[in-house]
Amino acid sequence: MLMVLAALLPAACQRTPPPAPAIPEPPAEVTEMPAPEPAKENDPLTLLADEGEQAFTSLQVQQDIHHGTAWYQGNVPARGSTAYLYLGKLGEGASTLRFVIRYQGTHRADLSQCAVLVDGIEVGSFTPVPNRIDQPIDGSVLQLADIHFDEVRPILLAMVGGQSAIVRTADGATIPLGRGELDEMRKVLAAYLHLQGARVAPNPAP
Repeated sequence: MLMVLAALLPAACQRTPPPAPAIPEPPAEVTEMPAPEPAKENDPLTLLADEGEQAFTSLQVQQDIHHGTAWYQGNVPARGSTAYLYLGKLGEGASTLRFVIRYQGTHRADLSQCAVLVDGIEVGSFTPVPNRIDQPIDGSVLQLADIHFDEVRPILLAMVGGQSAIVRTADGATIPLGRGELDEMRKVLAAYLHLQGARVAPNPAP
């Protein structure tokens, strides 16, 4: 009799069995984010900037009253072929840094393209901007050319970290630089980075 009544009841009145428990989803794989790299204490630019305040006070200065600029350089020989850095500072504002090549010989050198070797290994090449050709009283030819620091940054960092360097012109003339000349360049570079607040980022990788 009960079975007959159950069959006659509407489906809505019948007790619905509880749903089966859902199968839990597998936990999502958690990928740990790498921790940020600590500041590179041995970064060459940072180390050079740390030397900059003391280096700046040791540089030779020449005032350009017409343009309101002070020009700083290390101890640069008055004659002969060499290369050096030249720091320009406009009041309390911007500063600029140029890499200067000076060639003196019996004939003109082709400065249209220069390569740099540090400790016997070529580290790069660049195209300087020729800006002067003089004829000293001894009959030799004196040429000056330069390029901005940003265009030769990796080359200069390699030079100031080496023991010797050679600037080789397009026609094979060479300008040798010893540790003394490189140390003078290092002082000027350190002073520049100090003035910039060490905010000179390395060149991006090609």
